[in-house]
Parts: sequence; C-alpha cells; structure tokens
Amino acid sequence: MGTLTRASGLEPDKVALLRDQAIGLAGWLRGQGYEQLHLELPMQEVASSGAEVNAIIDCLAEGPNGVLIVDHKTGPVVDTTARFGNYWPQLEAYAALVRTAFPNKKLCGVAINWVDLGVLSLSESLS
Repeated sequence: MGTLTRASGLEPDKVALLRDQAIGLAGWLRGQGYEQLHLELPMQEVASSGAEVNAIIDCLAEGPNGVLIVDHKTGPVVDTTARFGNYWPQLEAYAALVRTAFPNKKLCGVAINWVDLGVLSLSESLS
C-alpha cells in the first residue's frame, strides 16, 4: 500500500478503508449475481447528426440476468436521496449508452456508491 499512499497522497488508513470498501462492494455485487465487473468502461455513441456522447462508467456489473451501473461519488453528502436526484441526468445518459452497447442485456438498475459514507444508493426504476 506504500506506493498507492505515496501516489495518491492519502494516509495509509484511508487507503485501507477504500480497499475494504472496494472489496465489500465487489462481494455484494457477486452476491447479487454480477460475476463480471467492467471498471472505468469508456462508452461512446455517435448520432446520425454527428453529435457524440462520451462517458466513462466507473463500474458496469454484468451477470446472466443483466447489468447494473455503479457510479462512484466522493465528498460530503447530507441527503443521499436528494443528491441522487441531482445526478439523475448523468445516470440516464449512462443508461442510454449501456442499452445501446448491451442490447441483449437487461439494465437492472443504476447505483451511486457514496465513497465517503460507505453507502450505496440503488435505483431499479429507470423510466
């Protein structure tokens, strides 16, 4: 962890906490049936007009029953529900890209991993 601590400027205990959160999130996703995690997944769609939509999805969890988008957010959060709503346009854009790129997979939901809180907010409603 020394190299990561030096590269990030984070204290060793913060790096350990983030590692433990990542391990916990990956374990939870596996428990939900998402066997494959695509991390920092670049996505692009070019419309017939030539307009481009580009994104990097933090985590796309994939399993036999579909995919789940997980976006990581850092910083202080008081009300995760209200803050989730603030990010909804971004998450909807990600959902549209994923539906195009994975037409044979059901989009099961979108989630935000509130890193500083160690909490995941999940929305299975994509309408």
